[in-house]
Formats: sequence, C-alpha cells, structure tokens
Amino acid sequence: MDVRARDTGRVKSVEQGFLVLRALADTARAQTLKALAAAAGMSPAKAHRYLASLVRTGLAQQDATTGHYALGPEAVQMSLAALGQLDVVREAAAAMASLRDALDLTVLLSVWGNSGATIVRMLEAQWPVRANVRIGFTMPLLSSATGLAFAAWLPRSRVAPLLARELRSLAAGTRAGVPRNSARAQALLARVRRQGVSRVRGALVAGINSVAAPVFEHPHRLAGVLTLVGAAESIDIRLEGAAVRLLQAQAETMSRRLGRIAGASPPA
Repeated sequence: MDVRARDTGRVKSVEQGFLVLRALADTARAQTLKALAAAAGMSPAKAHRYLASLVRTGLAQQDATTGHYALGPEAVQMSLAALGQLDVVREAAAAMASLRDALDLTVLLSVWGNSGATIVRMLEAQWPVRANVRIGFTMPLLSSATGLAFAAWLPRSRVAPLLARELRSLAAGTRAGVPRNSARAQALLARVRRQGVSRVRGALVAGINSVAAPVFEHPHRLAGVLTLVGAAESIDIRLEGAAVRLLQAQAETMSRRLGRIAGASPPA
C-alpha cells in the first residue's frame, strides 16, 4: 500500500522504488540483491520487496541462473521513449534521410544515456551492412566513431569513468588502431577535436568503416552524434571526401537549428 507523507503529499513507496530502479540504472551489469540494497540505502529484505514488484511490471529482470538483477524490457522501452522526445531526435529525421539518400549509407543518431553512447535512431542503406548495431545499442568509446565523438566533445568528467573501464579491458588486447592507455587515448581524442570528426576503419567490425560528427545545442552543449556506417569499399572517410563533407554540413545545420552559438566550444 502506498504510504503518503501528510505534509507534502508524496508517495513514499514510489520514491523508495525509484531508489532501487536508480541503482539498477547506475550499473553497467547485473547486480546482486546485496549490492543493489546498499546502493539504494536500504536493507536487502526491503530492497527485495521492491525488486519483486519491479520484476512483475517488467521494469527489472532477474537472471534465473545467477539470481542477479538488471533493468527489464519495460525500463529500456521507457528510456528509449524519453530519449525519442529530445529535440535532437526530432531534428535529426530530415538530416538522416538526406544523408542516407545521397550516400546510400547506414545513418545513426546517438545520444548520451546512462550506459554511454546509445543509438536512438537508425536509417539503413539499401544494402545494409552487417555491423551488428541496433536501436538501444551502446557503442564503445574507443573502437567506434560514435563513441570517439562523445569522448572527444563531452566534458571529460562525464566520460572519465567509462573511459577508464574501457581502457582496462583493452590493456591486454591486440586490436589494431585502438589506444590501450590514457595518454594515447587523450592524444586520439585531441586529434578528433582538431579534425572535427571521428573516423574508424574496421576497429569495431572487420571490413566496416564509420565516420561521426557532433551535433551541439544552445549554447555549446553536445546534443548527439551523427554517424555514417558502410562497408570499407562503399564509404570514403577521407576528411576531404564527399561523405565527410556532407556529414559535417548536416551536423552543422542541425546544430544551428538547435541554437548552437557559432564558434563556441564545450567546456573540458
């Protein structure tokens, strides 16, 4: 039963349930009951009651093998619906269609969500590439053009935890062209900022290249990232190439419509 605070009319059980839901959203992987209870600031028994209700409504799900909890399909759908209401998503429709029709390449729009660079809109080329991406997919920061754009233009404090985690996972790898320490990562991000776009050749999926450009809103905040994806033989990602020039033009047009101040730079 909902318990209401007489002085404010708040629904305390909703607020307590939100604390558990927030704990689920703040983690990159499924968590134990004990860990979620600690994050929500309540006892495991109390957290379990809220998790049982969240599971029944689809806002949470429990792994039958490990017993760990994660966000459920209803929470994911609600998150995507909220992201879809952002101005940048509405403004992207015409720009993405124009790019897809002019270049016959797959076009992605991503925004920064709880888990990082999240695809919220996708227009496929006539001959789709097997890039294993879809709406709701979270892109890696250092091996995708989309992720590199967010890492380059978001304030460093916002991407630092995810970037550090990714660098740890890459440290012992052998993937070509992907930095494996902080110094090399920051040098790459500085180059991306100088060039105005981020480009990846086969780092995420062999034979698939991509280029991404930032979209800003008033006054100089990163609103999202536009990305072109195609087979290596079908996409020219040279800085002077037609694909990069058209992408930058559409990203700049979107930025102006969103109120971006010309020449302004986001804070580091």
